[in-house]
This record gives sequence, C-alpha cells and structure tokens, in this order.
Amino acid sequence: MHCIRAMNILNPGYFSADEFGVIVGNFMAALAEGGILAIGSNEGPQSEVDGAIYRKVGGHLIEIVSSGAGPRCAAAIRPLVAL
Repeated sequence: MHCIRAMNILNPGYFSADEFGVIVGNFMAALAEGGILAIGSNEGPQSEVDGAIYRKVGGHLIEIVSSGAGPRCAAAIRPLVAL
C-alpha cells in the first residue's frame, strides 16, 4: 500500500498492547517503502484531530506532521519512529 489511513480506531481503550503490536506490524508489512501512514482520532465533527502522518523510510517511520496532542496510540508507534 502507498497510503494507509486509520482514523478513530487506534485508541488504547480498544486494544491491548499486544494487539497494538500486531496491528502496527501489519501496517508496516503492508506499507510500501516511501508510503504514508496517517493515524488519528477526534471527538466529533469540527473537533481537533489528535494524530500524525508518517512516511516509511528504511523500515522506520518518519513523522511528517502531527496535530493536536499527537496520536493516542503513540506508545505503540514509538518503537518504529526513527529519531
């Protein structure tokens, strides 16, 4: 995939840490090199999105931009984000 968009689903209340690991692993396996991962959540229409957009580079994620407080699943994504 060249772009994966996951909005209003990757919330810590929905999945365990192990399940997040599987989900993020599947995203990385499916995402092409140079592909975009957009994740975020908001509380309703017209509310700010807490999220981020990443690009896959060399098997890691590079944050392109974030909004609000950043993704609610940041702990699951953090090990894949290149510093």
